[in-house]
Amino acid sequence: MNLSDELREFLENPTPLSLAPKLNGELRKAPKRDPGIVARNTAMILDHFGFGSLVWPTQEDLLPIYGMKNKQAVSAAEKNYYFDRVKAGPLAGPSRVAAIVTSRTFWLETDLLAEIEAQGITGLPQTAGLLLDYLKTQSLARDHVWTLPNLSPATRESYVRAETRFVLHKDAHKALAKYLDDARKVAGNSGIGEIRTVPAKHAADHPDITAEVLKHVIRHDPDVWICERGDEFWFTFDGWRNRLANATAKAFAAVSLCDARLLSTLLVNALADERPRYRYPDQDIVLRWILSGPNFRREGPEVAYLGTTDLLTREERILRDILLKSPGARGPALTREMMARTALQDAMAGRYFYHSPLVFVDRSEGEKLATYHFITDAQKSWQQLRSPAAADAEAPSPADLRRAALRKALAELGETDGSTSARYRKEQSRLAALLFDQDTHGLCAICQRNFGVSALVAAHKKKRKDCSEEERRDPDIVFPLCVFGCDHLYETRQLIIRDGIVAAGTQASGPAEAAAIATLLGGRIDSRWLQGPATYFASAAEDTDAADPATRQAQNPLPPGEESSSPPLRPRNALALPRAAARGLTEPMPRPGMRE
Repeated sequence: MNLSDELREFLENPTPLSLAPKLNGELRKAPKRDPGIVARNTAMILDHFGFGSLVWPTQEDLLPIYGMKNKQAVSAAEKNYYFDRVKAGPLAGPSRVAAIVTSRTFWLETDLLAEIEAQGITGLPQTAGLLLDYLKTQSLARDHVWTLPNLSPATRESYVRAETRFVLHKDAHKALAKYLDDARKVAGNSGIGEIRTVPAKHAADHPDITAEVLKHVIRHDPDVWICERGDEFWFTFDGWRNRLANATAKAFAAVSLCDARLLSTLLVNALADERPRYRYPDQDIVLRWILSGPNFRREGPEVAYLGTTDLLTREERILRDILLKSPGARGPALTREMMARTALQDAMAGRYFYHSPLVFVDRSEGEKLATYHFITDAQKSWQQLRSPAAADAEAPSPADLRRAALRKALAELGETDGSTSARYRKEQSRLAALLFDQDTHGLCAICQRNFGVSALVAAHKKKRKDCSEEERRDPDIVFPLCVFGCDHLYETRQLIIRDGIVAAGTQASGPAEAAAIATLLGGRIDSRWLQGPATYFASAAEDTDAADPATRQAQNPLPPGEESSSPPLRPRNALALPRAAARGLTEPMPRPGMRE
């Protein structure tokens, strides 16, 4: 069954109207319809409901196309040709579609459209929103709504902002929206929330709203950073101020760059200022957020903050002056100095440095003998403890600077989808510039043949529609493929990369493709193109195994060769190491001259 054809036939072949007889008893003749007007109005109504070539047109959009004088003329045509007649009862196709829609309270839009097509129903409108609007004109599926991943209504203006959308019953939507609000509160309190700590009180309002459904919603929201570690599901909402974001903004009020591991240490210590209402993220999760979140730009082992920094308060400026003058000061002396210079009481003075994101606390000799270092001094110590190779690295070349500028431009893009008259990939030109630089020729990663760069494309290892915003901005998401077959074969997954080797994917689409594939199987991919998370290529392999493309596993963003577990995460002082190791501590660092 084709919905578009069914509606077209309905509009072009109206059933005879039952006209009241004249006063003299004569039967009235049904008015004849101009075939040209019938064809025009039919095409216009099909377009308005999303069955035509126009993308979600308004009545104003239809006026010049169909020569209508005003919106009232459009409304009159729709009333005469469709709305008055459909009052007699819904059409067969929409009735079947409505039965599918209402069979569940929660649908992923792509799943719903796939299920409808699996039931043999084709000729659908361009979006699920237009489909729902069409059903509701026939009083079908009136209790289902179409939403963005953040559960706000998907509208003509907003639906393009997200590649994933939901269709759900209004009661389920109400309960799920409250559940999502609770998740935002958890993330606001903890900085990064864990799904199992979100109160499920509102989920009880609807039996189909579970933690798994909430996880599904959060996973598809492009404005949410997520990390899955074992059975843990961590998340935080971009653009929402929380304790972790506030501490970060304060730390970067004093420095422009900070070692990622040092920053994770400072932030975890800052969170410990108050007892958690839910659960705080550990240092491993915080470090992952720093290294892969959208709020930072990586520059080697250091990161820059892309958000708005805070100003230091008067007390924080005094603390900075004290610690820069007396680095490595201990708690009692620091408390006395703060009390003397600020008139703060003992407890209040201590709060400014015990758990400040501006202060590194060296507890290598125990809590009572802890020493305190301002973030700038701590940063210098971490820089000195890095490998000699990193410390003695040569000044960046012009090419390195150019690539760094491109990386910065990628990081600062914001949303990667832009629009003119159509959507386009904002990041693609920068990714290609990073990939090919200023080369005129290059090797195809699969066939290893040398082509001019005009014959090479920056192909996505993982389908772009399945990539998160962070993955789309990752230079390692693309590799060079030639337009002479390799790009097509990989894009259609007739070829895949498995463990760095070219392997067969889905069945070849023809004999020519099969012959080309046979010459490429077993080829080894250069190590340059294997950089980045292994799941980039694994995703292509999963496509051929009928894996769910919506499944997204958070990757360990640590640099290659490093373990993902958290300890040890801080540099160690050679003298403090034996004692600290005996106590199982993980926070020692070199202490500058100490004065008390």
